[in-house]
Amino acid sequence: MSGLVFRGSCFVLNRRMCFLLTVKMDPRMKAALKKVAEKQFISVSAAAKQAIEKYLESHGTNWREEVTTKRATKKAGCAR
Repeated sequence: MSGLVFRGSCFVLNRRMCFLLTVKMDPRMKAALKKVAEKQFISVSAAAKQAIEKYLESHGTNWREEVTTKRATKKAGCAR
């Protein structure tokens, strides 16, 4: 692994919360993700978000029902 840092985007959810995610991955994985995203006409961030949603679902987690705090929003530096 080359130590490449892939930066995700700020996801604004129903409650206007967002979170910036930085992921280290092999450049080949990033290229594959980009290729899949382009085929679907979506951003790399949207493709990554879809993958994370499927992962959470496969583990029985409904993130839409999880409780979050206002403090997490402030830490992320998100505008309201």
